Amino acid sequence: MFGHKPLVVTALLSVSFSALAEMNTAELTQEGDRISASIEQTATNSHAIVYQQGNEGVVNLQQLQGDGNQAVVTQRKESNQTDLVQSGSNNKADIQQTTYYNSVTASQVGSNNELLISSGEYLSSSTIRTNAQGNDNSITIKQSSDGNSLDYDVVGDANTVHIDQATMYETIAGTTVGNNNTVEIQQSGQYTGSIRLDQEGSFNSAFIDQASYEGASHTVMSQTGTFNNAYVEQLRHYAGSNTTLTQTGTGNSARVIQ
Repeated sequence: MFGHKPLVVTALLSVSFSALAEMNTAELTQEGDRISASIEQTATNSHAIVYQQGNEGVVNLQQLQGDGNQAVVTQRKESNQTDLVQSGSNNKADIQQTTYYNSVTASQVGSNNELLISSGEYLSSSTIRTNAQGNDNSITIKQSSDGNSLDYDVVGDANTVHIDQATMYETIAGTTVGNNNTVEIQQSGQYTGSIRLDQEGSFNSAFIDQASYEGASHTVMSQTGTFNNAYVEQLRHYAGSNTTLTQTGTGNSARVIQ
């Protein structure tokens, strides 16, 4: 795909690959159950592409001390796990999982990084944990189906978090620390959804849109600092909804629609 030192592997057990030079490309393809792939890249402008099809697959991908790196992970079938670490600036990561009982742990340290995590239409009981440290980073997460959970922590300024959760029994817990950060959450589905959001700093914004067609929605939000903005909309609820919103500081604004 990228024209630099491609490595393509089809395996049933495990693959480990390490790259130290600049502008490396690692492409791993695995099919089968209980497979694992490990990639470590310590350079700039490197690319890692992993495709796994099977149950109980594990991907461990580290791109360290480099800028302009890209990581793409695709896992199909059940009980798969991805662990991603990127350090540096202008890095990008795209992780996609399908079906049931999958998990993602992703960490990015640096500035101007992008993280995209997508759970497939038929995925349920997935767990996503993300951590970002730096400025001007972007995190986009989409989860579908039921029983999914998401935890995120963002430290830095001018970061953006966008989350879209759909269907049943979803939970979100997130923290941002810094200034000029924006969090947008859309949570909709058939039964109960819950959101807990904490923001510390100034000029931060949080926008939450919840809908539950046969259950209830719950939001607990806290903002500490100055000139922060909070907006919560909870409509289309069969069993009611509730919001607890706390703001501490000067020049803050809040609006709740139920």
